[in-house]
Amino acid sequence: MAGSHDTTLQDKLSYLDKTHSHVFENIKLSDQKAATFIALNSGMIAGLYGAKMLIVEQARLASTIVSSLTFALLSTAIFLAVIAIRPRGKMLSAKVLGGELAIPWKIADRSQEELRVGILASDGEGLIRESCALLHSRARVNSRKDFYVRNAVWVSVCAWFTTIVLLLMATI
Repeated sequence: MAGSHDTTLQDKLSYLDKTHSHVFENIKLSDQKAATFIALNSGMIAGLYGAKMLIVEQARLASTIVSSLTFALLSTAIFLAVIAIRPRGKMLSAKVLGGELAIPWKIADRSQEELRVGILASDGEGLIRESCALLHSRARVNSRKDFYVRNAVWVSVCAWFTTIVLLLMATI
């Protein structure tokens, strides 16, 4: 940060808190997007199955291939969205140094008294280090969730395209 004035410990902690809130909001939005794609793609599978579009009964080879591809893409998109929702904080937090007083998985491994003593013994630098560890851990989770949601979206778009092709083939 450029500037001539010194920032206080409270300013630094406030900045970390606001940044953490932003990252946490992104995590929640990724979960909501993933849940939406699970519902949409599950509904499409149910609708296509109900319309007997995914059931192969002496069908033409082309429609069998498109039907199988559509089902595979919809199922893959659902799988990717489920992976995005799956909590992964402990896995990614294990690689973060510090965070014994801030990362939920590491806090849970301590007794309440150990946590109290650790917080009381921390100085300003220690609290900033702990806040940075939490922020880094949550940012890693956000990055992974975003990766899986983005892929679920692209696979879904491909599945929706093949669904349109399948519907057009059924009308011909």
